[in-house]
Amino acid sequence: MNYNLSVLNDKEFEELCKDLLEIELGVRLQNFKKGKDKGIDLRFSAIKNNEIVIQAKHYTNSKFSDLKHKLIHVEKPNMAKLDPKPERYIIATSLGLNPSETDTLLKELSPLVKNSNDIYGADQIASLLSQNKSIEEKFYKLWITSTSVLQRILHNGIKGRSEFYQEKIIQKVGLYVHTSNFEEAVDKLKENNFLIISGDPGVGKTTIAYLLICNLLAKGFELIHVDDTLKDAGELISPDPEKKQIIFFDDFLGSNIYELTNPKNTESVVVNFIERIKALKNKYLILTTRTTILNQANYAYDKFRRQKLSSISKYELKIDDYNLLNKAQILYNHLFQSNITEELYSVMMKDKSYLKIIEHKNYAPRLIEFITQSHNFKNSSIKNLHDFIFHNLDNPEEIWKDAYEKQLNDVDRFVLTTLLSLGGYNIDMPTLETAFDQRYKFEIDHHGFKLEHDAFNGAIKKLMDGLIKSTIDSDTGINSFSFINPSVGDFLLNYIKANHKEKWRIFCGIKYTKQLTTFFNPKKKDGIILTIQEKHKYYSEFVKNATQLIPKPHEKLCNDLGYIYVTYFKDQVTENIVLECLREILLEDSAHNQFLELSTLIEYCIILPNCKGFILKSWHSYINLLYSGVRDTDDFKKVLLIFKLYDQILEDYIRVEENKAVVEESISFCFEEIKKEIDFSSKTQEILEHYHDGFPGSAETIISDRFWDDYISFIDECGLSDFYDSFSNDLDIDEAGILQEIVSNHDYYDDDDDHFHSLRETGRGDDFQAAIEDLFDR
Repeated sequence: MNYNLSVLNDKEFEELCKDLLEIELGVRLQNFKKGKDKGIDLRFSAIKNNEIVIQAKHYTNSKFSDLKHKLIHVEKPNMAKLDPKPERYIIATSLGLNPSETDTLLKELSPLVKNSNDIYGADQIASLLSQNKSIEEKFYKLWITSTSVLQRILHNGIKGRSEFYQEKIIQKVGLYVHTSNFEEAVDKLKENNFLIISGDPGVGKTTIAYLLICNLLAKGFELIHVDDTLKDAGELISPDPEKKQIIFFDDFLGSNIYELTNPKNTESVVVNFIERIKALKNKYLILTTRTTILNQANYAYDKFRRQKLSSISKYELKIDDYNLLNKAQILYNHLFQSNITEELYSVMMKDKSYLKIIEHKNYAPRLIEFITQSHNFKNSSIKNLHDFIFHNLDNPEEIWKDAYEKQLNDVDRFVLTTLLSLGGYNIDMPTLETAFDQRYKFEIDHHGFKLEHDAFNGAIKKLMDGLIKSTIDSDTGINSFSFINPSVGDFLLNYIKANHKEKWRIFCGIKYTKQLTTFFNPKKKDGIILTIQEKHKYYSEFVKNATQLIPKPHEKLCNDLGYIYVTYFKDQVTENIVLECLREILLEDSAHNQFLELSTLIEYCIILPNCKGFILKSWHSYINLLYSGVRDTDDFKKVLLIFKLYDQILEDYIRVEENKAVVEESISFCFEEIKKEIDFSSKTQEILEHYHDGFPGSAETIISDRFWDDYISFIDECGLSDFYDSFSNDLDIDEAGILQEIVSNHDYYDDDDDHFHSLRETGRGDDFQAAIEDLFDR
């Protein structure tokens, strides 16, 4: 097996050599602190000192000439000063050596090196490692980045997804530091089949999830990456208990960019989805979210509180959970993987600045990544490296501000703010480019910008992997873009909130109604608030451009426009404009997913006499449109509220056969979604007892009764129980199929091949202070 030794830092490589050579030589080796070893990395001393002396040289990213120079001109003279002289001198290096290079070293280091067998290059080390599985398990980073394992990860991952390509896996794993957090995550995932990783921004939630996923992909699991809704993921879950699948939903409850109140991911859907995964064999679910967002969900969502799912398997990852040694190891790995310069190393060592960094109140892996990348310092206005490091630790929110204001040009910023206005997440390239073109045109027409050749693609290339990331749809081949991290969107949102001119330019340069309804929406708690003065100013601009806008997918333009008028500009809009929107809605073809906008518009019209009268004249038509858009019980309740608001009688409406058919279709559609999430865990034991006692019919009856109980409860929650007998109430239930699925899945995964225990690594000792100083001592 080919191993990638570059993912180890120099201290880890030395530890690897010690473990392997102890087995190979059959002796116990001593190791020494750097700078105090007199040229010795490892040695064996029994009867007398220096019987065997070993030097471990980590040179994966170097040339043979560098290694040769170090050994001949530095290490050989050190060996000559040793007393007593070493009886056997061994070289171990991560650099690959061909026979000619090995012979050269043998010749130059003679008589210290007795034969070529005492020179271990990368191939020889890999051979020893493959023969010792216990050491391979200990050095998990080497196993997961080995050629064969990488191929399994890439094969089972999602084609085109930027998180799972070879270079990024190697980069992330190279920065990995084993902590107790990770062990706890491993245990909880194995115990419950699902895991919620929560914590503050930048603490490492996604990294832990990423490594868990890589391990499972290497074990033959297939990845289902949830982009937006759990419904889409649910349709990809295989009922086959032998089909291994891992479902990953990053930032599942949302943030400023991934909204907590997203109606597509209600608490019922999340709770039911989790319960479904818990009951399945060979299926794992990993969710990440911010601590504050999870707390909001627990407070706001009744189902979360009642079912206490957050406490059943919550894995709360707090920055306090990193001990000082963990923090030091994270810092050291970032330094090593960024090819530490002498200048940076000097800053770290001066007055033990590394201790000040790891003890800093704002310490976070994301910040450490930023301050250890040399290009960030070079692009900064801060000339002193020490000041640059501690300025960013003291002011972490300025990281994105500095990049946005000083490292980007105007076109780059237009792309970023356009991406934000569209939601900031999973925006396909044609949509982003069309919206950018409109914004660019506005800037050219009103602010004197000159048209640049291929401006959009040039900006995308510059922003990629620094501020944005892309994924490719495996079916269409179309790229989609998201912020590289939610904190980029948080920064931009707060930046725009405080910047009147930027608000104006975004507002005037929009192409899609979505660019307004996402963050300018006054109903959004964390949205961009428009002052009264701004609303008056923006209103005339909006009226002028409104008919040129493009509605959200599958929705009507006038439906979106009416919603914007009565939500954003209710103090400015005229009744005639609202009335025109109402007329156009009836003239346009029917569209789905329009419930929020249309219900908001109809509710508002109760105070506009002409609009109210127009709605009442076409009452059944508007109610039919509302029912065609309902997606859950809250939507059904909203329709009932509108009936009361307009003093209309639901029974009169349902009495019309055509209307009743619309309601029945809506009920059927919504309950089909509920059916997929019905949880049989409380009935599983009873179902299995009937089945194994030879009464499958009785087991199927229990299943059928559970469906009907949930259906009746659903009708009641919708406020339609009085009309139950008049509905067709035709449920299509595959009791036999569901029974077989329950029988197949009732046992949790129990295999001799433990998917997780290979993730365990040992620590470097309990004396944190000494271990930290040893880590940074050269």
